[in-house]
Amino acid sequence: MPERAPGRRGRPPALTPQAIADAVLAVGFPGLTVAAVADHLGVGQATVFRHAANRDNLVRLGMSALARGTDWPPVEGTWRRVLEGHALALWEALARHPGAATEASRGMVPPEAVRLFDTLCAALAERGFTPDGAALACDTVFDLVVDNRRGVEGLDHLPGMDREGMRRLWSDAPGPPSPGRAAMRRAIEADPREWFGRKLRVVLAGIAAEVAPRDRTGGAD
Repeated sequence: MPERAPGRRGRPPALTPQAIADAVLAVGFPGLTVAAVADHLGVGQATVFRHAANRDNLVRLGMSALARGTDWPPVEGTWRRVLEGHALALWEALARHPGAATEASRGMVPPEAVRLFDTLCAALAERGFTPDGAALACDTVFDLVVDNRRGVEGLDHLPGMDREGMRRLWSDAPGPPSPGRAAMRRAIEADPREWFGRKLRVVLAGIAAEVAPRDRTGGAD
């Protein structure tokens, strides 16, 4: 009879914050609980609790992993190119992880996001912005991204009124038809990326008019 291979001895590999963060993203933010993460990892909840005492701690780990895993563009070119590129990258990152925008809107901002904000503000300062102007521009653009993604998630992923229901609301509301309502119906039916891109261009034009250095408007490279 062949000898049995010796069983594995010693403690199992230690659970790392990175493994928990990856599990958070795999489970997803809408259904995130300590129990769900523990089940995904095949460990007891007490093991997860040693690294994350509550759901908010899990969210922070997941948001950090999301930021680290995003393919951010290089900080090159005009201020407009820098802001636009990072806004689009963040929009896509949040789109890959439904619920992340909602978490960001309630203050679940990871340290990586703060460092990115510092980097972008410094880039705008190098391009002639005042410190307050750079912070206002970055904050406005990131607010737009998060707010837009929350709206898209509300229509496409989360419980409540879906996209068709919202379209009917704009079609069937009391009052005569109007060009504004027709435009909103088209916006609801459009590719969310396209509508966001149009909003972003409006915001960038406002930044150019209000806070950008007057002699360096951030036009195309």
